[in-house]
Amino acid sequence: MIVPDIGNPAYSLPLHVFHDLLQERGYSLVLGCTYGSIDEEHKQLQYMLQDHVDGIILYSCESPHSEQSHQYIKELTYQQTPVIYVGKQNNLLPMDNVTVNNLTGIDKAVRYLNRIGRRHIAFLSGETSNWAYKQRVDSFTEAMKTRKLKVTPKSILAQGQSTVETGTALLPKLLEQAPQTDAIICSNDLMAVGAMYAAQKMGLKVPEQLAVIGFDDIQLASLVRPQLTTIRQPFLKMAQQTCLFLLGRLSGDDSVVQSLLFEPELVVRESA
Repeated sequence: MIVPDIGNPAYSLPLHVFHDLLQERGYSLVLGCTYGSIDEEHKQLQYMLQDHVDGIILYSCESPHSEQSHQYIKELTYQQTPVIYVGKQNNLLPMDNVTVNNLTGIDKAVRYLNRIGRRHIAFLSGETSNWAYKQRVDSFTEAMKTRKLKVTPKSILAQGQSTVETGTALLPKLLEQAPQTDAIICSNDLMAVGAMYAAQKMGLKVPEQLAVIGFDDIQLASLVRPQLTTIRQPFLKMAQQTCLFLLGRLSGDDSVVQSLLFEPELVVRESA
């Protein structure tokens, strides 16, 4: 299993599912972490190729498409090592993939904020070289335009890693360039928690003065105060389906490549 950041609960929760289901079938789990670096992804794939692993679960959502990664995956496929792509759609390679519908997730968040009277909505994200976060930023722009809400370059701030610390650091910059902002959507829950912390340090009341919505619904979302409104990814279902794909391929299933797009759910809590 190769993930972008083992410290992010969005990856550590599925890891537990993979471990248990694969162990039941007699497989051991080897973990590689890329920290969003495409060069590190190349290294991890090369290690897996050299070690002749039985199969790979690849979370490549926090990396851009890479010809070198594709070459490693083609070599793995040639030696009949199944690779399951998770978190990013990739129609360039013949492998099963499982991902969440970022478009409808962000659209639900914008629609909800518009319905409760928020008109100056901004987006806070990590670097958009990250495939999933670029999709979410693009989806935000489209959802705002669909509802005839104003969206400008100043209402989107995308830089750095999508961590609590980045969310804390970027919110003041976002509000400086877009001071009318009365709601923000963040590319993940960690950034949203950081943004709420920054808002409270600035003396802003959440949600009265600034509504905040995250994406993922990690455990922390329901533990912080105010509790975080977020877009929930069905992590357990996605992990179970990923394992079914992998185990099926390992047992000789040579049916056509399958692509599953899971629908996320808006979970309304106290922050919006």
